[in-house]
Amino acid sequence: MNEQLEQYLKDNYPEIIPENFYFECGDGWFLIIDALCSKLRGLADRAKTEPPTASQIKEKFGGLRFYIDPLDSLEWGEYVDAVYAVVNMAETLSFRTCESCGRAGFPRDAKWTKCYCRWCATDGRPTFNQEWVNGCLEMIEEEKVHKRQYKEWQGEF
Repeated sequence: MNEQLEQYLKDNYPEIIPENFYFECGDGWFLIIDALCSKLRGLADRAKTEPPTASQIKEKFGGLRFYIDPLDSLEWGEYVDAVYAVVNMAETLSFRTCESCGRAGFPRDAKWTKCYCRWCATDGRPTFNQEWVNGCLEMIEEEKVHKRQYKEWQGEF
C-alpha cells in the first residue's frame, strides 16, 4: 500500500493499527480499511472499551483478510458479534473491489487469485492508478482542514 495512505490509517487509528504495522495489500482497499477502522472505533465507544488491535491486514485468495487480536467477551458484551460482522462485511466487499485501483472488480485467477477490475487485469499486471491515490490524499487533506476549522469554531463558543 502507498506509504501516505498507510500513514493516514496509522495516524487516525493508532489504537487499531500500530505505528510499526506493515500492510500486505494494495491501495484499492484503502477506503474499505478506513471505513472498517471507523466502525470498529464506533463499536468500541458503544461497548466502552478499547478498539481491537489489528494483528495482520493482507490479501489472501483474492480477498482482504483483517485479523484482530482475540476479544474478551466479558469486556465487549453484546458487541462481540457486531465486531466480527463488520470485519466480515469488509472482507466480503473486498471481493468486489479491485485491490490495485479501487474500481469494481472480481477475483481473477492468473498464477494466483487476485481481485482486479478489467483494466488492471488486461495484460496480467495491475495498473497503478495514481489519480485514484491522489483523490484519496486530497480527501485526507480536506478532512484535516475541516477538523481544524471545527476546532476553531468550537473555540468561539
